[in-house]
Amino acid sequence: MIIQMRNKNWNGIIWEGVYQSFDESRGEKGVFHDSTWINKQTEQLRTKLTLLDEEANACISSLAQSNDYYLSAILATQYESPEKKVSVLDFGGGLANTYLDVINVLPKDKSLRYVIVENEKICEIGSENFKEDEQLAFSSQLPNTEHFDTVHAGSSIHYVDDWKGLLKKFCDYQPKYLVFADLPAGDIETFVAIQNYYGKKIPVWFWNLDEFINEVETLGYELIAKYRYSNDYVKTMSGYDENHSLSHFSQLIFKPNDKY
Repeated sequence: MIIQMRNKNWNGIIWEGVYQSFDESRGEKGVFHDSTWINKQTEQLRTKLTLLDEEANACISSLAQSNDYYLSAILATQYESPEKKVSVLDFGGGLANTYLDVINVLPKDKSLRYVIVENEKICEIGSENFKEDEQLAFSSQLPNTEHFDTVHAGSSIHYVDDWKGLLKKFCDYQPKYLVFADLPAGDIETFVAIQNYYGKKIPVWFWNLDEFINEVETLGYELIAKYRYSNDYVKTMSGYDENHSLSHFSQLIFKPNDKY
């Protein structure tokens, strides 16, 4: 069996053969000590060090790249015991797209309470389509409950006028993790733009990243991870000046600050 992998640097055969052991394959075991491997590793190191030097003032390094929501990985760390039920508030979670990703990552025996906050029509459709799913609920209002283990807002909070008030409500749930994915924030001035959506015009917030982080931290949370979040529509900002143009969105993860 021969498997070919092609890219701009290599057009040859990478994988070949099906064997039951290293000995049967008769492969070379000293490759990781020879000059080709060492030189490749050194080249990668130099590339990254050069990049870090060039991005010394970047708000988020391009080495911190994310292409997916990290909610499922965050939830997976919260099962301290087999009987633990993890609770999630997903603000703007749509018709459960992120929920479906989550439940197909977590083992089937993990118990979950997942609440999606959306508009009334989305809640109506979602409730009908998931009426047999006891661990998923839709709500057109923020729930009147004291606690969620995780509060998640993926591509949603920038559509809320009073975003500071919403952050306060999120933190009132005392989550262990507060997660913002696909967040339009970076090294820019905070401003409001109009999003053209199939003939409709939607107002949206764009934030200075430090300003957004500082606002969350005043509520008793601290940033523990920040990533560049890749999407296609950021490319449509080409008409904005450097003070109002992002090359990437962000994904931020916070936890409670022990000082509070």
